[in-house]
Amino acid sequence: MINNEFKVQLAEKLAQGIIFALTQKCSKKKAAKHIERLERLVLDGQIDKSYLVSGLRAVTENINLPDDMRNSAMARGYAIIEDKNSNAKKDTISTSLVTQQGLITNDDIDTAIKTNAQQYNIESIITPNSLFAENTASWTQIKGEVLAELYSEIGPVDGSISVNSATTGCYWQPLPWYQNAVLLRLTDSTWQPEELSLYYLVINGQLHRLDGTSPPIHAVNQLAPIEITEDNAIEYLKFFCFFVHGEEGPFYIIETTEDRFLPKIIAPDSLTVFTDNVKPVEFKGVDSKGQFQFSAIDFYANALFQANFLIPANGTIEMTDDNPIAADLPIHISVLLGK
Repeated sequence: MINNEFKVQLAEKLAQGIIFALTQKCSKKKAAKHIERLERLVLDGQIDKSYLVSGLRAVTENINLPDDMRNSAMARGYAIIEDKNSNAKKDTISTSLVTQQGLITNDDIDTAIKTNAQQYNIESIITPNSLFAENTASWTQIKGEVLAELYSEIGPVDGSISVNSATTGCYWQPLPWYQNAVLLRLTDSTWQPEELSLYYLVINGQLHRLDGTSPPIHAVNQLAPIEITEDNAIEYLKFFCFFVHGEEGPFYIIETTEDRFLPKIIAPDSLTVFTDNVKPVEFKGVDSKGQFQFSAIDFYANALFQANFLIPANGTIEMTDDNPIAADLPIHISVLLGK
């Protein structure tokens, strides 16, 4: 089990990211989802109500959102503050100043959000290309005493891979299809091969290692629970196919010839195969059962396929058909997750 301090840190940083997202340009629907996520974190006892107030305040100041939503947020924020002040003589936000709009300014939280705005950008959705980028804004590094306790919980991996605070880096980021789970990534320059990375989904203090099989993802999909939408379905498809492997590696969704998993130097005729066929994932609509339908280019082992996928609400992806484009290519897709 992950200790409570670590769980609180993750919840608070997730809340900070959501609040920052509410200050950016976003739709009314997306803003409502962000507020709903803050409410759930409050109801679960993971964060203080002051974070929800700050989120509502961000809505009132976001000129890109409609007036009715901003006015409603203002009223709700004020109601929360009044309720807190009537039930406690002193709390984390009672000493703040009431603005003319009727909301309280929480200087400490505002400063933290502005300082860490890029770190906690909730809109930075996971993609395979960002999985291995050390300096991407979507990843937040975990440091301090909590890291040592986390590593003691993980312990030696596969009997030979050691994790320690001196050389092993640990990063986390939220995933848009989960309300209460985050992704951990571990890297270490002393590991062999150096390209190896370890990944875990964390929910309710439990670590679920992503080892190239589907059960860990399905387990977290039930616990979180998963929420697939038209906005996040494509990224979930990439995520699932990246982490679920066949005998020769991942069912990797490739959308561009600039992809990091394509070798820098390949034969011209092989490059032409990719140039002529690789394209973005195509949304094909929703079927009668409410399942999202997609067409994508699947790079598996040393072959390219045109594949069609179905994504139901529970996240159990089905490849309905795959048509070979090219086989026996002189390059091979490889993603190392440990064995």
